[in-house]
Amino acid sequence: MYADAAEARKAGVTDDQLITVAAWRQSPYFTDAERAALALAEAATRMNDRAGDAIPDAVWDELVEHYDERQRRPRNLVSLVLAPATRTSPSKTAFAHRRSRR
Repeated sequence: MYADAAEARKAGVTDDQLITVAAWRQSPYFTDAERAALALAEAATRMNDRAGDAIPDAVWDELVEHYDERQRRPRNLVSLVLAPATRTSPSKTAFAHRRSRR
């Protein structure tokens, strides 16, 4: 994942993708492989919303369809899983420590 929009653009991410990433399921600007990666990142980010297995089988099945074994090695997937967590953790931490309003 990328630290900011400029870094993402240098890596080939389009403005259309940047603008619509929050609505990636409905956006026409992502390939099926990119959608599989986004689904994994979302599933890892939203683990507390589910009981049982952390990542649903359907998400893994879709990932397997688009990425070979080498690409699915843990060290290669870690950026897909950790990047959203590291990007959202500061805001979640700030929210959790927010002082009550007076």
